Amino acid sequence: MSNNLTKTKMKKVENTQTEVKETKKDALRRLFKANGLVEEDVYKDKRGFVIITRSGIDKIVSKQNISVAYEPVVMEKEWVVMRATASMKTGNKETDVRNMMSFGEASMDNLMGGGKKFPVAMAEKRAMSRVVLKIGKPVDAEYWQIDFIDNLLPRTGLEINEQAIISNKIFEKGFSKQEAEELIIYLKQSEIKTDPKDQYQEFVKNGMFK
Repeated sequence: MSNNLTKTKMKKVENTQTEVKETKKDALRRLFKANGLVEEDVYKDKRGFVIITRSGIDKIVSKQNISVAYEPVVMEKEWVVMRATASMKTGNKETDVRNMMSFGEASMDNLMGGGKKFPVAMAEKRAMSRVVLKIGKPVDAEYWQIDFIDNLLPRTGLEINEQAIISNKIFEKGFSKQEAEELIIYLKQSEIKTDPKDQYQEFVKNGMFK
């Protein structure tokens, strides 16, 4: 890690990793923010629990570019179990892949109404929802990302108040790897070039010599 990161900020980074585990409400909020979910993507049951609807699951799959494969484990008349295996790219290398597995079960005891006519579809739906929520959970930003953003900030043309907001944000609990990746792209676009070669390339890119 760069020496430019102060001990105080190092302490903040450590705290984001060592604080008490986030609550289910915190995790749900992070999931919403990372995948662009809205109120309509959630079903709030009268018993107090919250369910991500199929539209919400589909948004997570699309946003995270998740692929899901299914395999029947039990196929009986009144009891079906499906295995769902999800894969998601985590980097540019072929080996940068995260895999998760989960199961969905459907029986006459846990299906209601018309769902009892489609136990296979219901088991598959449950398996998909569980594995997507497991693999789609935002991953905390890595130290190098926080350090990179912290060092890049002063070299951008952003207003001081916006820099201050970003500087505080990257040390907050729950700042995710995906948010860091998007923020780095944003900051790179605002970076002030100091090397003459970089400045020339920027002029050419902007069509100054046309």
